Amino acid sequence: MKTCDYNHLILYAKSKYEEGDVIEDVKRILCARTGNERCSDKDMWMMVTRALFRYAPSRRNLEQFVQQLFRPEWDEPDMQFVWFTDNVPLRRAVRKVLAILRDIRVFDDDGDDVLGLGKPDPNILPLKNKGKTK
Repeated sequence: MKTCDYNHLILYAKSKYEEGDVIEDVKRILCARTGNERCSDKDMWMMVTRALFRYAPSRRNLEQFVQQLFRPEWDEPDMQFVWFTDNVPLRRAVRKVLAILRDIRVFDDDGDDVLGLGKPDPNILPLKNKGKTK
């Protein structure tokens, strides 16, 4: 089976990698995926949203995400990264996408890998767990 696009991002969302700074971690995943040494916040956000729109479990997840993304109560003054509007911290938005990607179903009822997620790569980020992905 071919490995799915964004597999390491999904593995990160499913806690298969140690989590440090979420922005820097996701950038490292993007750099590993593209072969680039560095990437911008914008590049990282584009990868995260492409993965969301490709693999979100349902259209409802996408609609809820967009509605929550622009709610004023998401304003967190202690966040370093604010992007799109003054009320939308990038770090919070990335965490929300990762929470949705965490729920992607990888195995069918018979235990067969339907996504082709592959294994985490310790050359990208330190590994956390070595068990099966739900």
